[in-house]
Amino acid sequence: MKTSLLLLCVGSLLFLNSLALAADPQLPPEGFAAEVRGSWGEAATAYEKALAQHPERVDLWLRTADIRARQQKPGLVVKALEGAVAAKKDDPALYARLSQAYAMDNQPQKALDAINKALELKPNDFDYLVAKATLANWAHKPKESTEALRKALELKPDDQGIRLQLARQESWQGDLDNAVELYQEYLKKDPQNAQVWIDYSKAESWRGNYSAALDALDEYKKRFGETNEYKAHLASIYTWDSLANTGLDIINGLLKTDPNNYEYNFTRTLALSRARRPDDVPPSLEKVKQLQPDNPRNKDLERVVLISQRSYVSGDFNYYSDSDDIDRLRLYLNGAWYITPSTNLAAGGRWGTINGGEGSGLGSVDGSDSVDYTIGWIGAWHRFTPWLAAQGRIGPGNVQGGDSYTYWEGMIDLNPSDRMNLRFVANNDIFDVSPRAVSLTIEQTMYAVYWDWMFSENGYFAGNLAWSDFSDGNERWQVSLGPRWAVVRNQYLNLDVGPAFYAYGFSEDLDDGYYDPSSYNFISATAFMYIKLSDDDGISLQGDIGGQHDEDMNGYDLGWDLVARGIFGIYRDLMLEPYAAATNRQSGSGAYESYQFGLRAVWRF
Repeated sequence: MKTSLLLLCVGSLLFLNSLALAADPQLPPEGFAAEVRGSWGEAATAYEKALAQHPERVDLWLRTADIRARQQKPGLVVKALEGAVAAKKDDPALYARLSQAYAMDNQPQKALDAINKALELKPNDFDYLVAKATLANWAHKPKESTEALRKALELKPDDQGIRLQLARQESWQGDLDNAVELYQEYLKKDPQNAQVWIDYSKAESWRGNYSAALDALDEYKKRFGETNEYKAHLASIYTWDSLANTGLDIINGLLKTDPNNYEYNFTRTLALSRARRPDDVPPSLEKVKQLQPDNPRNKDLERVVLISQRSYVSGDFNYYSDSDDIDRLRLYLNGAWYITPSTNLAAGGRWGTINGGEGSGLGSVDGSDSVDYTIGWIGAWHRFTPWLAAQGRIGPGNVQGGDSYTYWEGMIDLNPSDRMNLRFVANNDIFDVSPRAVSLTIEQTMYAVYWDWMFSENGYFAGNLAWSDFSDGNERWQVSLGPRWAVVRNQYLNLDVGPAFYAYGFSEDLDDGYYDPSSYNFISATAFMYIKLSDDDGISLQGDIGGQHDEDMNGYDLGWDLVARGIFGIYRDLMLEPYAAATNRQSGSGAYESYQFGLRAVWRF
């Protein structure tokens, strides 16, 4: 930090005394005479000689410091003021002057230490607290700066300058809830500060409250018009708020008149990634790096926009148990190699073992305790356009003591708009809900469509429709509907709530080791919660509670689900996802109570 900048922040509060040229009988005469002649070096030397004999003379230390400051010798100013402090250790003003001297000598940590000493002696001095806030930031201790500003605002709660400084400080540190509250308080009294509306909107968007961020920008637009800063931030919000193509259009318009603007290119790179344009991301990222090669934000941008293009190997285990004494263990090993940003080749396998169910009609047909089964597959994925991608997998499956079969899956991702995602899936796999079903090599061929639609700033609608054919001649239909609304978006928590409806039914009631009612439905209230530990880590919780019914019930019975999942390393090389779930609803085997847990590990390279 340049000395002039620090003096602007601190110097107005902690200034040098003016030199008094009137004769002082206690001054060494040769020093005073040199001052009168303008021989500042001689004067200082004379005073320092006297101080060697009388180090308790605070007045002489201060006079010497003033002279050395006039000579623009900050190191000697520090030395003189250190002498003054040593002579009078209980004077907060002396420590404050010493703090300023350290700042002029480019010693931020010592400057901070000195102002802290002043505050120990005078803890409620507003000017000292403001000085500490500036010095703490310079010394790379933002938390100390924030604490000082908070206390300063307590002393002067109507000081808008301190309120704004604290709001920005809280925002930079990630204390977004506090920052938002401070910005709101500031804007109630000073709504004509254009930059503060932008800063407030950014803080709301950084904590995921995009609806409030857009409201703030609307207010900015009413007061100040559609400035370039308004457009740039609007593009950024749209990019994060599932409107990446709209954001891309806005930022491309700004780049026509300012093609080398770092912020515009930064937002464009992010928008390309989120708009499903993977081939355009690397060259755009490279331009951002060229514009400001030393900017630390480049690394953050790189890890976010390239995460979906990184090759990986993943492993997963899942353990399941239910009230019919069925236990199942699955182990997965998968990998994908990206040969281009929009194409990968993949391979994987699964081993499973399932046991239990004796005496319930769910046991293995040969009476063995368990049945093992394996699958191996190869596949590929490709994105053809921003709105169309496809994936295919195929491989052999085998059941211990049973028949072999072919596992296959085809998937098409269709994105007709930024906020509408459709996925069409067809696959064939073993129906591993019980030892009996596996030992009979019951295969399920399913055709499904899944959708995820963001129909408003706070409204989402996810669901699916599916039809399945089984190798034993049975058929099943399935429907799942789940609208929900965002009710909390803050620094630590996202919370969505809404109703949910799930139903399915089979064409026949067979004795092949699975629950096959003609009609089953579950109507519930659902809550989705995501606890934000950091940008890289979080914990998701989902709970449902409601009523379940099938043709054998007179009415509805209570049903509930609870799912917890940790996500650690969203953008890191190694990501871990531990998870656990419990339910008292009827499962695929017919059991009413079940639980499962597992761990997925992904290594990216």
